[in-house]
Amino acid sequence: GTLYVVDGQQRLAALKIRGTKWVRAEVFASRGPEHEAEVFRLINMNRTRLNSKEEFFALLTAHDATAWLVKRVVERHGFAIVRGGGNTEKTLDYQLTNLTMVGTLMNIGERFGEAGLEFVLATIKAAWPADPLRNNNTLADGLIRFWNAMNKTVDAERLVNRLAATTPAKILYSGSQGVGDRATGTAEVIGRLYQKRAKAKA
Repeated sequence: GTLYVVDGQQRLAALKIRGTKWVRAEVFASRGPEHEAEVFRLINMNRTRLNSKEEFFALLTAHDATAWLVKRVVERHGFAIVRGGGNTEKTLDYQLTNLTMVGTLMNIGERFGEAGLEFVLATIKAAWPADPLRNNNTLADGLIRFWNAMNKTVDAERLVNRLAATTPAKILYSGSQGVGDRATGTAEVIGRLYQKRAKAKA
């Protein structure tokens, strides 16, 4: 009557079905939900690696500043990070708004803060309003690398117009053809598109 399970309800249920009376457990004095979320994150990170979404939601509960920054900026731009599998039908609207690139967004938030997150999400939303491939880890990573290489000073309208003239698939394919990693290649492709001279009108 004085203990409760923070993590392991399914394992405990399975053990009850099997009739097991003893199980190894780690017991700690809880200081509340935030503390439990932090313990859950630390224990699972050192045992079975959490996926990016699981870690993100644990960090939200633990009031991690970067996780909450990501959540605010994501929602400000009309996107969402859905817990679990989400919509099984995977409608176009779901694919356009649901972001699975949580680890990349957390990394951007930690390294570049709100400005970096704003740049990436505003750019993909404006350039490709109806292409779900815009929500791609490598594309987001390539965009932030391009932005950083430009000393965080980019003509947003020019960039969006250049990107809108092609597709995420073409950019990702071209970025994968280089000798370096795909994100660096993607950043280089974006840079070439941005710097390309506009054709003179006849």
